[in-house]
Amino acid sequence: MQKEKIETVSTGKTVGICVLTYFLVILSQVVALLAGQGVNGMGAPMAVGSIVSAVLYLALALKCISFISRKIFKKDMETCRITSRISLKPVWAVSALVLPALVILMVTRTAGNWSITSMNAEELSYAIVDAAAYYGLAAGIVEEAMFRGVIMTVLEQRWNRYAAVIAPSVLFGLSHIIGADLDFLSTIQLIVAGSLVGILFSLVTLESGNIWNSALMHAVWNTLLVGGILHIGVSRNDLFIFNYTLDSRSFLVTGGDFGVEASVFAVIGYGIFILIAAWMLRRKRIKCTVFCE
Repeated sequence: MQKEKIETVSTGKTVGICVLTYFLVILSQVVALLAGQGVNGMGAPMAVGSIVSAVLYLALALKCISFISRKIFKKDMETCRITSRISLKPVWAVSALVLPALVILMVTRTAGNWSITSMNAEELSYAIVDAAAYYGLAAGIVEEAMFRGVIMTVLEQRWNRYAAVIAPSVLFGLSHIIGADLDFLSTIQLIVAGSLVGILFSLVTLESGNIWNSALMHAVWNTLLVGGILHIGVSRNDLFIFNYTLDSRSFLVTGGDFGVEASVFAVIGYGIFILIAAWMLRRKRIKCTVFCE
């Protein structure tokens, strides 16, 4: 069976597409956050401002990504695995819940104490909406469309699948350094953990054939552990509904200055699901070798 010839992209164009995509997504985020703050400044509840930010961020970023894909990369969104039909595989839908649950279970088996933050109705609604709408839905979809959609696809066509998996994953890890106050050890820890979860999301996208499965995993993780639902750290954070305050000060347990997402427990969780995704990809390739030739 003759393999389909894939048109290559120049190195300059590849780098330009990656940089432009990243810049326009960040710009979309800034505009969306300012719009949400403007709505709150006019007297609307904080939850309403969060919804405005989430919807605007999602709309602007996807519009920019679509423009880059069609007009500069010269590929439709489907080619970049940003399919118009949201297709979820049961294994990854279940994994979206199991991954954060496993990490939370492992971390909370170490010494610490639970507490619930006292919030009024407006504060509680804002914490839930911001976690689910902005950090979960909007950030989860946009970041996957950017890293595992356009950037991964253009790198795959310029070089190969290995570069397409590794490079955006390292960039994904490095992106989390922006605005974070980290010492050297915490920076290295974050890059390693961020790159691993990026590899996980990349493999899930390749195995499923679209970004929606990794976007769901990303969204659920963000909703539970990044938004205002659960905070795990060495001190309380009263912006979160639930807190688990760790007794340990070991950087392996706490995740260093960045937090539990970079902890050894999170790395173990990422590693387990990377192995599952890699095994499923290998099994798919073997089946294709047997039945497709």
